[in-house]
Amino acid sequence: MFEINSFLNQSNYPKKSVEITKNKYKFYKNFSKKINIPKYKLVKNIKQILIFAQKYKFPIILKPIDSSGSKDVLFIKNKRDLIKTIKLKILSFKKKKLVQKFISWHQISAEALINDDKCALIISDRNYKDTKKFHPYIIENGGNIPAKITSILKKKIEVLILKIAKELKIKFGPLKLDLAIKKKKIFVIEATIRFGGGRVAHDISKKIYNYSLVELYIEFLKYGFVSIDKFKYNQDVHCVNIFFIANKQIRMKLINIDIIKRFRKNILIFYLTKKNRELVNKPKWHGDRCGMVTVFHKNYSKCSFIAKKISNNITSQINYQKN
Repeated sequence: MFEINSFLNQSNYPKKSVEITKNKYKFYKNFSKKINIPKYKLVKNIKQILIFAQKYKFPIILKPIDSSGSKDVLFIKNKRDLIKTIKLKILSFKKKKLVQKFISWHQISAEALINDDKCALIISDRNYKDTKKFHPYIIENGGNIPAKITSILKKKIEVLILKIAKELKIKFGPLKLDLAIKKKKIFVIEATIRFGGGRVAHDISKKIYNYSLVELYIEFLKYGFVSIDKFKYNQDVHCVNIFFIANKQIRMKLINIDIIKRFRKNILIFYLTKKNRELVNKPKWHGDRCGMVTVFHKNYSKCSFIAKKISNNITSQINYQKN
């Protein structure tokens, strides 16, 4: 990222587009008549939330207009759930919030490098199977790359990302979309002018597509030209990301990494974000997760099996507590 930042003065993003993508409310307001955006409203108190929920029904999502990493994003199942979050001081109204109709847990991340009317595109499935454990917080636990979707849906996502890029007047550069899918309909949850934080655009991109989106971007910033045709899908590789997550407040321990050594030939990325003896908690946002592993394999089922085995081992060590 340092190398990218050193070239950013050459970047050609319109100021208005940057402002729109930094603010979810501005993005929704500008795009709600052009693409599918879940019903939303800017609110400042519980009464306004209840009016919205009466009209569009629970469940709903509450979130800030300008945060990332799922910080302060809440999933509210019903009125009782809403009142509980206020009583527990989980929800406050120091700043206005966005309330949004919940669409689906089938969510996808699309990271692209735009090049005029083309794009190099990575589509990932996002894993929310564990998010009930962290309610009302919404915590993603990795996912699959590439996403297990039809070629028709993939083409629709490519058309959508190019449409948004055109509206934002992006000629060349990163664009990331968070999407929800319901009944074959694509809803845009968020759009940002950057690559994601999960190393998909570099390490994983290089493994699956034989080229890094980040390196392609750096090439353009250096030389003013790059061919995205070199970005090609290697059908013999699947990747699965899984995070290590504490299920309670506990002190981080020295982790035995024998299982990492055992499966090292299938491990692309492994890291821990918390130090020994550091106090860790059940997550409230993505920054609370304790680390991650990315596994690759030519067989998706085997890839998923290894990733889960490693995750279960490391996570059980993090959460182990002597009586």
